Amino acid sequence: MRQFVGCCRQAQNLAKEQRRMAWQVSRRSVSHTAQTTDLKELRDDPEIAPWLSRVPSQILQQALRDTDIAFQRFLSGAAGYPDWKRKGGMESFRDRRA
Repeated sequence: MRQFVGCCRQAQNLAKEQRRMAWQVSRRSVSHTAQTTDLKELRDDPEIAPWLSRVPSQILQQALRDTDIAFQRFLSGAAGYPDWKRKGGMESFRDRRA
């Protein structure tokens, strides 16, 4: 379970960083669909992040969905800028396969 939580945290932080960099460099946003596609490529590459392939993709996709919702709330003015996920904080993941 700790590995699942850690991988979700990593996926969320990477998604946040990707969105931040895209906005800084080219003033464009990154869609949830694009990030899901990038996640598949990242999981399939055994040299970059082999540990991600040990976690079901649905769990990682849900983490990306949570990040997307956080950004939607921020852009609509309903919430502040999404926080970085830290080890030891409120750690959880959701498995929508059941």
